[in-house]
Amino acid sequence: MEIRQLECFIAAAEELHFGRAAKRLHMTQPPLSRQIQRLEDSLGTALFDRSSRHVQLTVSGRAFLREARHLLEAFKRAKESARQASQGETGHLALGFTAVAAYRLVPDLLKRMQALLPHIKVHLHEMVTTDLGKALTANDLDLVIARDIPQEPDLVSSPLTREPMVLAMPDGSALARHSCVPLSALHRQAFIQYHPKGGRYFHNRIVGLFNIVGIQPNIVQLASQTHTLLFMIRAGIGIGIVPSSAQELHLPGVAFRPLAPPNIFAEFHLGWHENHANPALSAFLDKIIVPDQMDAP
Repeated sequence: MEIRQLECFIAAAEELHFGRAAKRLHMTQPPLSRQIQRLEDSLGTALFDRSSRHVQLTVSGRAFLREARHLLEAFKRAKESARQASQGETGHLALGFTAVAAYRLVPDLLKRMQALLPHIKVHLHEMVTTDLGKALTANDLDLVIARDIPQEPDLVSSPLTREPMVLAMPDGSALARHSCVPLSALHRQAFIQYHPKGGRYFHNRIVGLFNIVGIQPNIVQLASQTHTLLFMIRAGIGIGIVPSSAQELHLPGVAFRPLAPPNIFAEFHLGWHENHANPALSAFLDKIIVPDQMDAP
């Protein structure tokens, strides 16, 4: 049994006229008749009653018509599924990201995927930047959104967003009176710093800034995650410098102010394997990550 035989049979059964059925399928009548004859031979029964002047379905033909339509529709769905998979419109994508990326960036990406690639299943994995790099290198993830990407021969890194760092402080802090806080005002202030290992990216950025301007805050606590740092600030333990997207948390009791120049910026990068074999990843990069369309958080 062949798909073309089903198409010929269904057309003839619906038209009840072999000539009109052939015209509908853009073919001549003899090839159509041969296709139907081969189908009947394979089934071992007649589908049409040809004894009268008019074409009629036999009992077997009427019964087979219902199933033939289902078979043809199933084939079309299977064909479309294969096409979508080959084009990356269906499939699976393992996406790793940091906690800060979940404040705004990851939800925005998922919203775009739902609109443009709704049949791709995204598996989300939240990790710190160091672990993201290890998971990507080990091929445990298809794609990562991280502050930096390991320098490996097969890994590709592409800038995604850039955002300023801002000062976070408890509500009522004297520093909140500034519309833009000068860095000199942080000298000797109780300061909550990112951990040099767990929060290496931000830690190094902030230390570099302090070295440039020659100030030395009083480090009272360390935190690996931005939300942990903010909760310490809300408790009145100290102040801290965080990415501006942290304001998306709308944490009561914490105020944010921009820093006077020289300021520092935090970047997110996309990382993936250059020689990957996942069509869903290719579709993501082509349709979701479009230059100049991803706004910084």
